[in-house]
Amino acid sequence: MFCDRYKKYLAVFNSKDFLFIGIDSFKTIQKEYKIAFLLNFLLLNAVYLYFNMNFLHGSHDWMHLQYDLDQEHYITIGRFSIPAISALLEWKYLPFLNHCLGFIFLSLTPIFLVKYWKLPVTIFNIFALSSLLLLYPLLPAVLYFLHLSYAYLLAPLLIVIALILSEKKNCLLSFLSVLLLVFAIGDYNVCLNTLAVIFLGKMLLEYSNGNSISALFKTYFRTICIICISCITYFIIIQWLKYTGIFAEKYNTALLASDQILPRIFTVFVDSFKHFYTTYPFLDLKYVILLSLLFVPMLVLMVGGAMQRKSACCLLGSLFIFTAIIFSANSIHCITDTYVLFYTYVTYFSLPYVYTCAIAYILNSRLQWTKNVFVLLLIPICYFSVIRDFECQKFWKIGLDGDKTIITRLVDRIEQQDEFSYKTSYHFISIGYYTAFNSAYYQSQYDQNNAVVNNTFFPPKSLWAFISQMPRVKWFKSAYLIDESSPVDKIQEKFSDIPKDCIMKLKPWPHKNSVAIYENKIIVCWQEEELEYVKKVLAKQPESQNGE
Repeated sequence: MFCDRYKKYLAVFNSKDFLFIGIDSFKTIQKEYKIAFLLNFLLLNAVYLYFNMNFLHGSHDWMHLQYDLDQEHYITIGRFSIPAISALLEWKYLPFLNHCLGFIFLSLTPIFLVKYWKLPVTIFNIFALSSLLLLYPLLPAVLYFLHLSYAYLLAPLLIVIALILSEKKNCLLSFLSVLLLVFAIGDYNVCLNTLAVIFLGKMLLEYSNGNSISALFKTYFRTICIICISCITYFIIIQWLKYTGIFAEKYNTALLASDQILPRIFTVFVDSFKHFYTTYPFLDLKYVILLSLLFVPMLVLMVGGAMQRKSACCLLGSLFIFTAIIFSANSIHCITDTYVLFYTYVTYFSLPYVYTCAIAYILNSRLQWTKNVFVLLLIPICYFSVIRDFECQKFWKIGLDGDKTIITRLVDRIEQQDEFSYKTSYHFISIGYYTAFNSAYYQSQYDQNNAVVNNTFFPPKSLWAFISQMPRVKWFKSAYLIDESSPVDKIQEKFSDIPKDCIMKLKPWPHKNSVAIYENKIIVCWQEEELEYVKKVLAKQPESQNGE
């Protein structure tokens, strides 16, 4: 029986020209979709051309020049899909290619959103829905992680495709939908926020078209079940990883205790609305206010729809669903221990989709005045978005060059020490870690976590790994970082053979005494607080135990 079936499939394989089938299938795709994808892809590459040409990337990627990417690391923090996606590029991060893949995924997402939300298929509608997802100034915070950016940008696309398949009354497609959702959530669990916003956005649009909430529940009961099964499956996988000892609860995978969830829900609900006036680097208050104006025609349409139906309940229902969208954009933070609500690369997974829901609601009305008002808003939004994207790339390049200059100065200062010898293999001790060159410009104005501003472009806690990439530097044997959380016994051990006078003379960078060399140890001091902590620990240590 197996052989007969094999022969049947072989006969089909021999009788069909799959190349021409693929070409014919491509020809059947609606013209608007193909044009919109091309425009989206070209727009992304044009806006981020400087980014790609300069091969800009963040600190995480520098470490992988010397070491292979740690595939198991992402499994331990619950991102079990990352290894499968990263295998596309053999766990490498490459000029242009990584972001080319990411831009393909991102360009397709709004096209599938138009299909899922059942909006009129026009090039303008697709571009309008694409505008914020493609040009939103928080996107660079995702692109900072070059070796992961295309994996991050794939997840929303998989979610939309899965939601489309979930509406088909087919068991195989339903199973495939569950797999795609689990895979997307396993990519990064904040994608649960993306899933919630996109699905509730569909509910809002259907409700505005005259469907009742009870009718929506019956119509999309299959989708709701698939979402629940996917979440349960993800939870089971995490529990299995815990059972095997692979999983490590940290960052946003550590869960709250049950008695802490209710207070956190209230906190997240309130903070969800703060997003509409919270500023980030490259996301100033003027720009945030401009985006918030999208909600004005949306609310007018909600009131008009309620008046047309002569029912205040319709308005309350629409406001209820929209409030649920805003809250669900941050729902994952209700159960995670680490509060990463305002992290820029986390916010990008949900907040732009909330604005996109407002755009979809306006486009769904088909009223000419709403389209005219929206165009008047869309033009400045796109213009100011592009300006901020360019500013970010300029700032990024200045910061990277500034960081490289300071590291070069550090190496020069080490080599200029009388005690330094090229024949010695040194242990590198860093007291504190280097603060990003960029923060001198923005950190005083914005307190929010932004990878482009607050993070360095090399590993701040593995500085030696970056320095060791320089051609003339071959003199590191090991490295150790000391901060205020370092154990007292470890500090005493590291400085046991170094005279106290050598440490007491240290000053934070850029002071000329920020570097000290004693025998086979190089000590670099970056921060005053950590230096004082080290001095305090060593002051309590008997002189006989600390140098001669």
